[in-house]
Amino acid sequence: MRHNLIDPYTPGRGYYECRTCTHRVVSEDRLTTCPACGAGVRNLAVPRE
Repeated sequence: MRHNLIDPYTPGRGYYECRTCTHRVVSEDRLTTCPACGAGVRNLAVPRE
């Protein structure tokens, strides 16, 4: 099953939260590290099951 056919929505901005310090940031660029502490971030716009 192709999920992009079910929901073609693609956010223009990413909403990220740091896995360590919980700092949140909105960015048009894809982030992989927290700007506050340098730890890994997770994209809040990606649904979790």
